[in-house]
Amino acid sequence: MGRTYEEMLMLCDAVTQAIRSDLRQRGRDFSDLPFVLIKKGNRTRSIVDQCFARHNFSPKLILETENTVTTLAMAQSGIGITICPELFLLAMPAGTGGTRDVDIFPLTDPATASNLVAGYRPDRYLSHFGERFIELAQECF
Repeated sequence: MGRTYEEMLMLCDAVTQAIRSDLRQRGRDFSDLPFVLIKKGNRTRSIVDQCFARHNFSPKLILETENTVTTLAMAQSGIGITICPELFLLAMPAGTGGTRDVDIFPLTDPATASNLVAGYRPDRYLSHFGERFIELAQECF
């Protein structure tokens, strides 16, 4: 098997400096801070919920949405903390806000990392675009 890409989940927040100072004094207790997360049933949300459970953490959830762009926009506005896949953040086009105005922290729990793999059968027809995708993936990863 070829190389895989390990993707991490990233915590994104735009909390104020006063809150950040308070967090340092309390040992980074996030229990009182608002969270905006993707809806249950999404793979990312399942991983996040399992991580929270392992660490006996119940977030103060103020909004669930089906759109990761919405969760990031709300984090940028300071409405709540969100968790996004690393590749999502890297793929945000310039000029859309991207990761502007948010601090990004990788989740260090190894169970939150995912290995991304592209598989195909070499004995089957593959379109020109499929072949090109494989070439680009091999160059990047």
